[in-house]
Amino acid sequence: MRQEYNQILLSRSTDGGATFVTPDTRVDSDTVSEAYHPAIAAFDDDVVLVAWESWQANRPSRTDTRFARSTDGGVSFGIEQTLNDTAGNGDWQAQPSVDADNRGRVYVMWTNGPGWELGFTITDDTGRTFRHETGIPGSYGGQYPSLWAARDGRLYVGWMIWGDYDDVRFAYSPDGGGTFYRPVNPSDAPFGTWENSLTVTANENGAVFVAWRDYTHGTPGATNDVYFAAGAMTAISQQPTSPTAGTRLDVVGTVARGVVRFEYALPSNGAVRIEVLDLTGRRVALLHDGFRPAGTYRQSWDGHDEHGTVVRGGIYFLRLATRDDAVSRKIMLVRE
Repeated sequence: MRQEYNQILLSRSTDGGATFVTPDTRVDSDTVSEAYHPAIAAFDDDVVLVAWESWQANRPSRTDTRFARSTDGGVSFGIEQTLNDTAGNGDWQAQPSVDADNRGRVYVMWTNGPGWELGFTITDDTGRTFRHETGIPGSYGGQYPSLWAARDGRLYVGWMIWGDYDDVRFAYSPDGGGTFYRPVNPSDAPFGTWENSLTVTANENGAVFVAWRDYTHGTPGATNDVYFAAGAMTAISQQPTSPTAGTRLDVVGTVARGVVRFEYALPSNGAVRIEVLDLTGRRVALLHDGFRPAGTYRQSWDGHDEHGTVVRGGIYFLRLATRDDAVSRKIMLVRE
């Protein structure tokens, strides 16, 4: 499968990859928007599943997650669907990953922006109809998900956390996305090391394999290595958690006039970074970057950027990141 300008094309092989059938199959049907980042999965012998991000016409910074299915081994595809509930509202829904189990259930995951967390939806009929989207607990700041589904519906998910220093996370669902274990960091590198481009797979015995790009012994943007970790999620003692477990961040009111007041709780000692981001993900202000003991804290942002300049009113995101977690909250800053 490949991406060409404004479209997604699929190539098929019927001899194990020795040769490919021509011509290619057009997957998407949109002749106005542009299509990017295709992801593919298969169910049984004939059902092929493709998800991609579609850049909205005349609004290149806004995207939706689209999906199409083939029931004839990729010879043709049905009408495409938009999976995110917020279609066309100006948010950024991108970078999808898709997989299927052997019960006809299809799972699609993507990046939800501009607040950055993972969106998720499920279908029980091999892609005909999808449930309303939901989020992945503990995935605040998450981008570029990598999803693998076991035949019995266990899900293994990896992603990167975007920030001043990218980081990687992994989570496991024993029940097809009903609940997720709290995300863990598969890397033992120190906080502040650039890690991204994570991919994950597993086997039917529960062994998990994760690989990612790592700058521990290199220079971000210049030199890097590929790191690998393996484990068994069934050995983790933590129980499935809700989005409010662990690190907590609460904003006092959703609308702030000049000063944003917030409270946060840290379950353990460690490095903490608190920053304010704009709608594009650019950092506006750094409120804290250093060690803090476990506990509950109250703090405020005075509405100035890093240079001491008063920022204009609008929507911003307050983001808190620790070694093992990241959470964010939307802020509406009002100027009188």
